[in-house]
Amino acid sequence: MERLNLAYDCLGELTFNSSALSRLETVNISNNNIQVIHESFGSLPRISRLEAKRNKLSKLPMFSRGPTYLQYLDISDNLLEEFLPSICSASSLKTLKISDNLISSIPDEIRIPNFTSPPRFGQNFFARARSTGGLQKL
Repeated sequence: MERLNLAYDCLGELTFNSSALSRLETVNISNNNIQVIHESFGSLPRISRLEAKRNKLSKLPMFSRGPTYLQYLDISDNLLEEFLPSICSASSLKTLKISDNLISSIPDEIRIPNFTSPPRFGQNFFARARSTGGLQKL
């Protein structure tokens, strides 16, 4: 299986069996009630697209090591309070949508790679944002 679409399924939690889903490239879990995506997601070797908008995510533990092949990430309209620098550590990341969350600041060490479209940070509660480096493109 290369694509998994679980959008609009009223899910509250998500756990992955990395050995059974080793060929998985695209995951759409949008429009659910998911609060947690377990660390097992980070061990899926081929994930290039994650659509997780309109859930109840407050953190993204699966990016603690940095995504390797991720090209598209939409985590808009969740309850995220923190922007993880490791999200942007993926040199493969081309599209980032993180608007409509509760993020109040962006860490100074953030370096935004070359996106094919500008990252979407709108509708957050920024107290401070970098005016230099990659974020000046916003």
